[in-house]
Amino acid sequence: NGRRPLSYFASVLRFKKNYQGNSPVTGRRTYKMQTVWWKGMNAMEFNIQILIYGMLFLFLGSAAYYDIRWKSIPWTILGTGVIFMVICRILQRNDEGISMLLAVLPGIVLLFIAWATGETIGFGDGMSVLLLGGMTGFRNCIWVLCISLMLLSAIAVLLLALKKAGRKTKIPYLPFLFVAEGIFVIFII
Repeated sequence: NGRRPLSYFASVLRFKKNYQGNSPVTGRRTYKMQTVWWKGMNAMEFNIQILIYGMLFLFLGSAAYYDIRWKSIPWTILGTGVIFMVICRILQRNDEGISMLLAVLPGIVLLFIAWATGETIGFGDGMSVLLLGGMTGFRNCIWVLCISLMLLSAIAVLLLALKKAGRKTKIPYLPFLFVAEGIFVIFII
């Protein structure tokens, strides 16, 4: 019949009683029922998280397409990513400078490695990790980075074992970052 069981909604939607004080009329304690969505978020915070991850998937998906197809990421895509990051920081209302610096630190390290090694790691890969950290924060960025590197390592070992690639074969990184972000959102968050 197309209806979901009530237990489905109960797993996503919870209610929280917030104490508001004593009633001036009866003198009893009054509570306001607040809808709490996923992981203690209210509906607005939940919608902001959906918007942020939607923008992130849009950015990473288009960047991964260009990385697979042409092994380079256009500056227009990266510029759009910077606009997305600024929007995410405004929506999250996170104005702490230290947390922002810590969030973009993995991307800065990758950009430095790209510069120091003559772009064996691409600047687009470093910039994408920098934008990922700016949008999601340090902890999420490290998780996604670790998952993507594990996926990349597994594929590289498989290609080497099947003799489909050599040591100097360049593998696009952003598709793995895109898949790792999907794994992170589905299984870890």
